[in-house]
Amino acid sequence: MSGQVTPLNRSSLAHITQVSKTHINEDNIDSYPSATFDLKQFVTQVGLLGGCIAEAGIVQTLIDPKCCWTKQVQKYVQDYITNHQAQLASTMICCLSLKSASIDQPNIHSVYIYQLYSSQGSTSYLCCWSDLPLSEKDQYCLSLFAQTLRTQAELDRYSFIEQRSKLCLQKIRHQLQTPISLNQLYIDLLKTASLSQEATNWLGHLQRLNHSLANDVSQLTQSQQADQTTEIHDLRQLLEEVADRLTPQLQAKELTIEYPHHPFRISTDPWKLQQILQNLLTNAISFSPQGGEIRIDWQILASSILLTVSDQGHGLSESDLSSVGIPFYSRRPGGTGLGLTIVQQLLKEQQGDLWAKNHPAGGAQFCFTLPQCA
Repeated sequence: MSGQVTPLNRSSLAHITQVSKTHINEDNIDSYPSATFDLKQFVTQVGLLGGCIAEAGIVQTLIDPKCCWTKQVQKYVQDYITNHQAQLASTMICCLSLKSASIDQPNIHSVYIYQLYSSQGSTSYLCCWSDLPLSEKDQYCLSLFAQTLRTQAELDRYSFIEQRSKLCLQKIRHQLQTPISLNQLYIDLLKTASLSQEATNWLGHLQRLNHSLANDVSQLTQSQQADQTTEIHDLRQLLEEVADRLTPQLQAKELTIEYPHHPFRISTDPWKLQQILQNLLTNAISFSPQGGEIRIDWQILASSILLTVSDQGHGLSESDLSSVGIPFYSRRPGGTGLGLTIVQQLLKEQQGDLWAKNHPAGGAQFCFTLPQCA
């Protein structure tokens, strides 16, 4: 191999694989951010003739100071990649010997190919060529460099997805805020009219639902890095607000909700806890018999608070019990199978836990815990 080979250690490898940061905004978010890797420095330091990064048969980055990468060489390498994709996907590095391939390029002895990553049906490869076979040590350095490119590409992809998700949430929030604001405007206009007491009560209920919807949209579309609101709240009051939102469903089946009537103060994120209660109560309403009762209890344990939601339905099958929290599993007509998955995720964020069992007196009972804060 021409030139002196400089051994690579961790610090030199980290220096070689520095990338330029690509900023993603609304203007360029539809084009995937391609990181610029210092391939030239790697080729020089290892003593290679050249190197390139190719995707879908197109050379994206080419370092070829001695003009060795001819059209004939490129076609030969592309044909090899096309015919050996499975082998390249399972092998660290594939070595092509141009001396045995009748290629009219006397400078190149070997071409080394490494599959970097596949995305949406397109696969990227790192190709490097040398005038002599690489030693095991140099092949190992090439492998490390290629793995670093792959890792950085994955990080860039995750960053791109995260930025795009944030933009999508911002657009959703903007689109939903307009009809919510219009609902509030219509509610305010109706308040000025002469209405019966029953209509006034329903209008107040509608206003509370609209306020709750606005809060849900705000919570669901905010960044995950946003500060969590953990405050002292009366659990009974939070439950009553949830029950108020579910008034139409409760009245349709003539159901009652029973719970302790003494105040119980708890340190929690009120929105998350109400989402948990609403999902569990919605399930309980769906499976409760006409005129039944839903029971909610809570108690203090050694280091946590236990809450239970019990109904008087037919109970849970073995399949139900083993599928609690599994996405898209549902026996509820029209259910998405995501309610308990959401509950489980919200509890996980608060270091809580969820499980289910059949109540000794009949019906299903869902239990969850939350950490008890001093």
